[in-house]
Amino acid sequence: MTVTGLDHVGILVADLEEAKRFLGDAMGLEVAREAELEQLGLIAAFFACGPAMIEVFQIVDADSPLRPLEDGATARIDHVAVQVDDLRATRQELDAHGVRTIEVGDGEEPTSAGGNLNYWTDAESSAGVIYQLIEKGAG
Repeated sequence: MTVTGLDHVGILVADLEEAKRFLGDAMGLEVAREAELEQLGLIAAFFACGPAMIEVFQIVDADSPLRPLEDGATARIDHVAVQVDDLRATRQELDAHGVRTIEVGDGEEPTSAGGNLNYWTDAESSAGVIYQLIEKGAG
């Protein structure tokens, strides 16, 4: 397994438009891309921030497999995304260390989004943090 770099930090927000205004207008960051991921029940915007990005996303489907915000919360840091050179080999190596992945869509198969393949670790098995593992251009 080779981690090749930080891809983005994902922040779950209650109001995507408000988050976009803050990052765009107040912070001066530019939107790199926007996405709707139906299998995860969310809409997202990615802001370029040096060599990495900041993702802000809002859950829009009550059946989303993602953990919603706590009552009254307006945002939380949800996950850290890293790029890997071989996603399936990375998963096998993490499995050997007792790290579980969150099943999305077809379960054991990686999720394809934005032309990339993805797995997310189960925070309970990865030191309390969800890590999104991304193989760029593979999906």
